[in-house]
Amino acid sequence: MSRLRSGQFLLAIILLALLLRLPFFTVPALNGNEGDNLDISKNLFEGTSTWERHPQSPPLYPYLWSLSVYFFGMNEFGMRLMSIVFGMFTIVLLYYFVRRYDKKQTALLTALLAAIVPYFVLYSRDGHFESTQLFFTLLAVFVLEKYQNQQLWKYWLFGGIASGLVLCIKHNGAVILALYWLFIFYEQRKHLFPTLKNFFVIMTVAGIILLSTTGFHIKNIFFLTYGMLFWLINQSVQANVPWHYGIVVLLEGFSPLLFLIILAATTRAFLFTKKTPRGILLCAWIFTGYTLVALLQARKYPRHFILGIPYATILGAHLIAALKKQPRTIIIL
Repeated sequence: MSRLRSGQFLLAIILLALLLRLPFFTVPALNGNEGDNLDISKNLFEGTSTWERHPQSPPLYPYLWSLSVYFFGMNEFGMRLMSIVFGMFTIVLLYYFVRRYDKKQTALLTALLAAIVPYFVLYSRDGHFESTQLFFTLLAVFVLEKYQNQQLWKYWLFGGIASGLVLCIKHNGAVILALYWLFIFYEQRKHLFPTLKNFFVIMTVAGIILLSTTGFHIKNIFFLTYGMLFWLINQSVQANVPWHYGIVVLLEGFSPLLFLIILAATTRAFLFTKKTPRGILLCAWIFTGYTLVALLQARKYPRHFILGIPYATILGAHLIAALKKQPRTIIIL
């Protein structure tokens, strides 16, 4: 497939994604969290620090959504616009992420799945953190992967900046970074010391990025520390649903058939590790690890599982592409 042809297909997928997200986008019915976020924007315009108004999370996302609210008003459109924008960015980034490991056809299929999966459609058209956070976590893994393969100083720097931006959105993005580095530590276990050195350098850059959002003021650093502790305690002790609730969320969010394909792809990746491409194995590890963390934490809502979506769609697309060579299997599915 030519570059022009694949670009045309990708553009068509983006347009399809927009068509699925725009209808009733401005329905006047902000939920509780969206209303709180809009109130944070109001306080921000009045000069109130986001650290004082919402210390549970770093301020990058409040500034992003407040930017659209500033230009389009304190309404549903202004509040939700950033979710659609970063949802589209995520679909494009997914295509280029998969192209590092697989064919253009598989990359386009991954983008298509991300465009139509009900779970992602829902959360890339509302006023929550998750759509924006999803883009930045995938961007960090993408940049870190380029650094691992090319060993260039600019990817070391960009990897630290991208990791820092993940931490500046919401604290649970650290789980994705931790899973990625655990995979790298195991992969590079025979050269662990240089890998640890790279890890500390990159995460030092990320830490500086995060601290810079506080202006290096003691009061804001206190709020940052409080937010981290609040997140750990709140997610650990506030039990409200059974552990298997998340499985039901994923089953309905992906559709039963696609969820089964994703489970089969994940199982296949772990059972046949020597035959599985490295990138697919990485996605299986991150998706499985993050889903288990979300399942085992006491407090969980559907949005808490969303960071695993890109890796799940990659796994599903890879298996479907493999099954394409076996028409009988496709007919059974």
